[in-house]
Amino acid sequence: MTEKLLQVFLSLFYSVPCFLCQRHTFVSEVCGVCLHCIRKRIQKEKERNHSSICSICCAEHSQNSDPICENRNIFYESLETIQFRTEREKKLFQICKFGKQRILSKYFSLQTQGLPFAQWKIPDQIVLIPSEDKKSGRLFHPAGHLANRLSRKWNIPVLRILKKISLEKQSSKGFHERFLHSKKAWSFVPLNKIALGSQILLIDDVMTTGASLNEIARQLRVQGVSSVRCLVLLRSEEGVDGDTDQERYQDH
Repeated sequence: MTEKLLQVFLSLFYSVPCFLCQRHTFVSEVCGVCLHCIRKRIQKEKERNHSSICSICCAEHSQNSDPICENRNIFYESLETIQFRTEREKKLFQICKFGKQRILSKYFSLQTQGLPFAQWKIPDQIVLIPSEDKKSGRLFHPAGHLANRLSRKWNIPVLRILKKISLEKQSSKGFHERFLHSKKAWSFVPLNKIALGSQILLIDDVMTTGASLNEIARQLRVQGVSSVRCLVLLRSEEGVDGDTDQERYQDH
């Protein structure tokens, strides 16, 4: 209640229009997107042909599952996606991540009602895949708001035990290169925060090929974790292409 009153008070002095349509509403003050645009996205999601969604990677295919997924070593139990990265969501995510608009991290954490949390055993810990970029001045994780919400909901800790040790950008690589690169890209510090036999919820901002999720889940299993579930803000529909998100953002 206090937070809402504070938001109302601040909105009198600082106006946050919808980043998509520029409407000024109370909802846009809270999460950066107006209710009208949120409803349009929900309607579009309802129109999707869910019968053709892959049961493993959650992408749309002509069949129920993707042969590439069936032949890939998957070390996590399940993957849940809050939104698919359509052109609208791609634009918003670029503004959030590369434009450093932290308020949009709340928008990407909204649509969790359809996730099968009731069917899950509550995880013991949440692990965030690093996404901060101190050099560019982005001192927040796009999925940090979601992780904190779930942490409060389940009364479990959010661990920031992953460290990116490779200076190479995953987004600039092709499909097969991503899987090779991910094997040398991550390390855990410190390891003693991971309890043997624990169940981990691994949270990332965007999934394209699943290479990072797969490799990190594998390393967690090696450390004695009993199960890993993955949750991502956005699932890329178009796969890997030649331009990075950073380049596309700069082109705008």
